[in-house]
Amino acid sequence: MKTRFIDRFMRAAVRPVGRAVAVVVAVVAMLLALWYADRTSYSDGSDTMNMKLLHIGSILVGRGDTPMPADYLPINIGYDRELVDVADQYGMPLGNLDVTDRAKLLRFAEALDAADYRALVIDVFFDAALPAPGDTVLLRQLSKMPNVVLPQHRDAELSPLVPVEMTAIGDYSTDALENNFVKYPFVWHDEGVSLAERVSEICGGHRSWRDMTTMILPIDIRISEQYDADGNQNWYNLGCDVLDVYTPDEIRRLANNRIIVVGDYSGGDMHDTYAGPISGPVIIINAIDAANRGILPVHPLEVLSFVALFLLIAWLSIYNRSWRLRLTIPAARRVVSFIGFLLPFRRGVMRHFGTLVRWIAGFLSYATLIVILQLTIYWMCGRIHDISLVAALLIVITFYSQKINSNHSQS
Repeated sequence: MKTRFIDRFMRAAVRPVGRAVAVVVAVVAMLLALWYADRTSYSDGSDTMNMKLLHIGSILVGRGDTPMPADYLPINIGYDRELVDVADQYGMPLGNLDVTDRAKLLRFAEALDAADYRALVIDVFFDAALPAPGDTVLLRQLSKMPNVVLPQHRDAELSPLVPVEMTAIGDYSTDALENNFVKYPFVWHDEGVSLAERVSEICGGHRSWRDMTTMILPIDIRISEQYDADGNQNWYNLGCDVLDVYTPDEIRRLANNRIIVVGDYSGGDMHDTYAGPISGPVIIINAIDAANRGILPVHPLEVLSFVALFLLIAWLSIYNRSWRLRLTIPAARRVVSFIGFLLPFRRGVMRHFGTLVRWIAGFLSYATLIVILQLTIYWMCGRIHDISLVAALLIVITFYSQKINSNHSQS
């Protein structure tokens, strides 16, 4: 019974109507896979390699690093530390840890009290398990100021001194295999919004396309040194460059109409990414910049490009339009023949090995087309799509096509 059903299915699959239905199903499945993968925060580990290839490709086509936009004021607190005493759960002293200097943050916040800044992001987590002297006064001052955003983490307890309305989620998605930064969720379902999303809302961003959206974040702004090759200052050190040099009036003028991002830019908060080690506040700036520049909404031409490419791939594969072209390449035939000559029992093995090579060649050729389209969209729009599920579907589609076409040729 099962064999009869399979035989009927295979006979129907090779008919014109069966092939047309298979093409439509394949295109719809790949589009749904792309849509779902772009919106899930899960990464199976393949994204990191894809992003590295796109990053190298973007350099080859001339898409270099973006200088720090003038809209942002990066303030480095990596050198402004103080020691706090730490005790265990029974109150016994354990020693001390270094944390961000609260007194310097307070002086900076007081200088900004009447400033006309757009938003103030302080990438410092106020941990309930590690209270620091000065937290109360600092948070009281920040609660009086407009457009202040502080991070909260889903796996840690926030200090009860922090007003919840000032917080947003400061987490991101990682590679399941290497724990590298891959995706940046702008909305964490029912848990809240990200730091970048909150700042984008403050700055007048639109949420209609970003609801429930996770994206592989383009890291165009990459700064690892305080000064670039032209001598321009990438960030200001809070103590020696700001508080010790500028008056409160000068600090307010420096912050005028800018998004202030306070964090550790100098190496204490580094994260592995596909573009190399990047500091946490720089990731936040890239996420804010992506939202404010409007690269999150998908352009209709992008959708049409993917539809056209998926339709071409499904047609070539299911209608067997590309196998003959590849088999007529002399070099490929020689390689298959030579490897088959080396194998024992080559009469039966050769036929199966040639089928396997053709299947692998088909998958790689189609995957290459998708990567090229990815690179083109990244180069033109600065947006990256997650194609991991589409690649998995390609394996199924090419295997299915190989199966029905081989059965059709035998019949």
